[in-house]
Amino acid sequence: MNKHKEAHVLLNNYRQGKCSAEELALLENWYLVHEDEELQLSAEELLEAKLEVWQKLPFYRHNKPMAKLWPRLVVAAMLVLCTSVALWLAKQRNTKVVQSAKTAVIQPGSNKATLTLANGTQITLDGSVAGKLTEDHGIAISKDKSGALVYTLLPISQQVTLAQKTNAIATPRGGQYQVNLPDGTKVWLNAETTLTYPLVFDASERKVDLKGEAYFEVAHDATRPFKVITANQTVRVLGTHFNVEAYENEAITKTTLLSGKVQVEETKDHTAVLLKPGQQAVSENEEINVADVPANDAVAWKNGYFMFNNEPLGSMMKKIARWYNVEVLCPPQLASMTFSGSGPRSYNINQILNKIELTNAIHFKIEGRRVVVMP
Repeated sequence: MNKHKEAHVLLNNYRQGKCSAEELALLENWYLVHEDEELQLSAEELLEAKLEVWQKLPFYRHNKPMAKLWPRLVVAAMLVLCTSVALWLAKQRNTKVVQSAKTAVIQPGSNKATLTLANGTQITLDGSVAGKLTEDHGIAISKDKSGALVYTLLPISQQVTLAQKTNAIATPRGGQYQVNLPDGTKVWLNAETTLTYPLVFDASERKVDLKGEAYFEVAHDATRPFKVITANQTVRVLGTHFNVEAYENEAITKTTLLSGKVQVEETKDHTAVLLKPGQQAVSENEEINVADVPANDAVAWKNGYFMFNNEPLGSMMKKIARWYNVEVLCPPQLASMTFSGSGPRSYNINQILNKIELTNAIHFKIEGRRVVVMP
């Protein structure tokens, strides 16, 4: 039996819960022997495979033996089955999130936001249909068929005066939204995020202010650098794709680069670093550090997934709280526990919490819109 067929058989047995301890060891050995072989997959195919595998697997804790086997099974699965593999690393248990009686299941967030015009007028976007919404100082503001907010400069506009006028789009807890800025830059806003920007960028630079998390696809303009200003960082680019996570209730600000090149400057001491694709700049305690990371994990939220990679439970629960608009009570002794796993953001809260409970390390109780984490 050739090596790929042998691995395929083992993986099928594992998926059906038929693998013995010896077969698990053989599967792990197969990966160790062939891990240096070239993957015949594009970056996009690898990401798609990873997302599909991760969303079908239960979460796991990193201090358990399963953690050692996890990455090897994932890579082996991608080698053999590419994007169609469906691995299960644990038998389905009957563990269920405890939910108070007469409490409706909490549904996931959706596309909703509030637009604040230059004159202070507010427009609720989640109920709006495609088409023109309004005009603001010579700018037509509309929604396209995908629901994104679009700005169009009208012929009578005077750009010199418009540069002084700003709009702000804010997503609530349980919301997300996309906006196409006046220069053609596309921005995806995660939950509980505010983006403030001018109706027309001036001649020397394009500057926006961000609180929360957003993914940017910046329109190239060599004469006007694009700047994202947060409380702890200033990100400077010409045209590139990157993610900025800068929540006010988080001690850490992260900028992750997917393509192009960006400069990230720490706000207080002005230390600056240049990022290459696959790198992340982290600001904490007025210091900035750069690390190589799986950059696509940082934008899993934009692609419709939770993606946790050796992440503290406290950080995980903050993301869950924002998306499902709930309050989370997590004891400090549990908040530092680390987990890995993935799940669609389209899940209701019970489904995502049930996946985490499969670790048998923690349990959850839902009381109205409050989630209590228990050992």
